[in-house]
Amino acid sequence: MTHGIVTEDVREAFDCDAARGLWPADDPRLQRPYAVLSEIMAAVCSKKPLPIQASRDGRSYVYFIGAAEGPVKIGFSVAPYERVAVLQTGHWAKLSLLAKVVGTEADERAYHKRFADHRLNGEWFERTPEIEAEISRLQAVNRGERVAPAEPFTRQARATDQKG
Repeated sequence: MTHGIVTEDVREAFDCDAARGLWPADDPRLQRPYAVLSEIMAAVCSKKPLPIQASRDGRSYVYFIGAAEGPVKIGFSVAPYERVAVLQTGHWAKLSLLAKVVGTEADERAYHKRFADHRLNGEWFERTPEIEAEISRLQAVNRGERVAPAEPFTRQARATDQKG
């Protein structure tokens, strides 16, 4: 399948939605989605890596990913939304990014150490009130609310990482 044919497939999908009145067919804002979706479809059809680097903002994050119920994955990534998409392919329940915080791999290790008693396997942890509280705290931080910092365990973990 060539890139041009893929672009036409994407245009058809958008045109179909436009015909149903979801947005005007001549809306200039559709030019970027046409291009992005065309690139993604072309990559999928050719089995090349997806062109999703544009979703990265140059920072790294510690993230909490999980379904509405059940275990929570605490990990590190420069692209946490991409991690959700990758993890979703092998997961039975709808996953979402529960919380994220700008951080380093040392911060991820600090979270793993902090919640070690709740580890199920690898980076997956039992959803406990303590983990739920941290997710809520990070969500509040991301909304711009003032909350108590979680720095003590991070500083301690960094000192431990530097020693050993």
